[in-house]
Amino acid sequence: MGDLLLSAALLLLETESAARLVGAVGGMADALLGGGEHGAEVAHMLTDVLPDAWRGLAVEAVERGPRRPLPMRTFASSLEQAADRTEAEDTWAGLAAEIDHFEELRGWFIFEAGGAMHEALTTDGGLLTLIREAALDPRRRPHLEPHLPASVRRHLDALVREAGGTPIAGRVQTSSLRRVESIVRTARHLVAREGELADLESMGEELDGYRRLGKLLADRWDDLFTEVGRVAGPYGLPMIALLERLRPLYDWYRAGQRGGRGRRR
Repeated sequence: MGDLLLSAALLLLETESAARLVGAVGGMADALLGGGEHGAEVAHMLTDVLPDAWRGLAVEAVERGPRRPLPMRTFASSLEQAADRTEAEDTWAGLAAEIDHFEELRGWFIFEAGGAMHEALTTDGGLLTLIREAALDPRRRPHLEPHLPASVRRHLDALVREAGGTPIAGRVQTSSLRRVESIVRTARHLVAREGELADLESMGEELDGYRRLGKLLADRWDDLFTEVGRVAGPYGLPMIALLERLRPLYDWYRAGQRGGRGRRR
């Protein structure tokens, strides 16, 4: 494929500028998306026919030379994981706020040993305190799971017995049990998701080398599309196709600039 592309580029040197433009875009696509050996050389040979913003993109393709293709699927996966991370952090924040509210309900715990149970849950080292600390500090999350009781009822009954009370039975007591069960269930789910999202940072480090190209796309994205509009007839279609293929890189870079909360153009 590379030899054919190079041969075609040599022929295109003697043709009209529109045809050379298509050849240059083909060379860029081969270099960026296929890691082709001759794509960058073709783009370099035909760069003079490209409009300004596209010429800058061609320079990047030429400077990359023959390398492995841009990891477009990895950019897309990173975006999805960033969205998952944002959702998880929002849920952690909501959990911390729910525990804050629970802590403020001290006056509701008027049943036998209720105050002692509430204090045991919310004091230093208490179950809800540990969950809130993990919600606010990601470094604590890997250590939280062993502290989450398999049975919240048994855990609360044990706290009540230690305070000299009887097992949970009344309406207020049962309502408190359900509230704590919900908090623990959510925390357990979030801890499990932490494991699923653990490779997000390493994936980001893997992609760091593509930020320069991503920045160029982000800075000139509108210009690239505008210049396509000035290309006559169907000759601009390969340019549109290339931009759409590069969109995951553009979206990934923009999302990183916004802290993972990017939106499409």
